[in-house]
Amino acid sequence: MIKYIVKRDPKYIELLGTGKGKNDECVIDQLISVINDIRATIRGACASKDFEKNKKDVLTSTLKRF
Repeated sequence: MIKYIVKRDPKYIELLGTGKGKNDECVIDQLISVINDIRATIRGACASKDFEKNKKDVLTSTLKRF
């Protein structure tokens, strides 16, 4: 979804970094995956009943992981 929205922007080619390498789009895909993983981890923690009790541990472990 995120990539689709970005590709609709006329400046997508500028954002992609044309001329810097053929793997630029792969790097963008990897970054999107990391962002989605972080979001899923934090969303799961927020949905927990013990959020206030565990939020520091979750955020610390998330930062170490990524």
